[in-house]
Amino acid sequence: MCEEGPDPKLQSPTCAFPFIYKGNFYSTCTTEGMSDGKHWCATTSDYDLDKRWMYCNITGPDPSIEGPSCVFPFIFKDKSYNMCTTEGRSDGKHWCATTSNYEMDKKWKYCNVTGPDKSVESPPCVFPFLYEGKFYLNCTADGRTDGKFWCATSSNYDADKKWKFCQEDSGTASSKEPPRCVFPFTYNGKYYNSCTEDEREDKQLWCATTSNYDRDKQMTFCTVTKTGCVFPFIYKGKAYQSCTSVENNEGRAWCATTPDYRTDYQTTKVQKWRLCNESDCVFPFVFHGKSYHSCTRDGHSDKKRWCSLTANADTDKAWLLC
Repeated sequence: MCEEGPDPKLQSPTCAFPFIYKGNFYSTCTTEGMSDGKHWCATTSDYDLDKRWMYCNITGPDPSIEGPSCVFPFIFKDKSYNMCTTEGRSDGKHWCATTSNYEMDKKWKYCNVTGPDKSVESPPCVFPFLYEGKFYLNCTADGRTDGKFWCATSSNYDADKKWKFCQEDSGTASSKEPPRCVFPFTYNGKYYNSCTEDEREDKQLWCATTSNYDRDKQMTFCTVTKTGCVFPFIYKGKAYQSCTSVENNEGRAWCATTPDYRTDYQTTKVQKWRLCNESDCVFPFVFHGKSYHSCTRDGHSDKKRWCSLTANADTDKAWLLC
């Protein structure tokens, strides 16, 4: 143990994430400050203040027998895995077995060593996203030795390790805004006129970005804001990407809290909508590549103050007058 690291005399029982050590936040176990290379964590939110910590119990693959290339599916603790996993590791790193049965052979490797690993690929781009402490507003080849463009599919790749390859157009990754929902679209032979959660175990709303998902397999997730607005929502056959004042007698902005306002009302007789206000604003948000922490007049010729309803006004076009 280095003098700078945690003091063994003060070891105590349960990890607290995130914790502060030397002014930095840690969301997983770390070897920082340890001369023996062992993983440890703080057991309060501020090690610098409380000096309380413990060794992490790495119960996953043994680092001393790391091996070369992922085999899927593989067995770990009697469960079958079809992609890299963090199961069994207290440091949060993705790994895979390099034979079909880790329990029998104890052969494995870390995933995602030089950039996104194809074995943990997942669907559609989220902008901006964080990768190695830097924000990206479009697809990038950073971190890849093959030069292919990729994007994160959550706002924080460093934390979530979720990503996908970007589609290429004439050899250059597309940096244009992501595709919009197309209504109606066909899925499993059925027509959809609004976002749906059909066939998704996580109940996330999604839509096809072409008229035929069965043929093209192109989709994107729909947006549900922190206050419950659904974008796009359908009202009288038209898709709305942000709050609207249409048919509101007082001219106030509103949104539906269901994918298809009229159809759902006819079915349930419950009016699923709400007035929009500044509590719907998301801060910070990105507009023209710049981050905003409050309402702005930028980009509006009438100089009215506005905010974004999502983290990225450039891609989502969902906004509200403040």
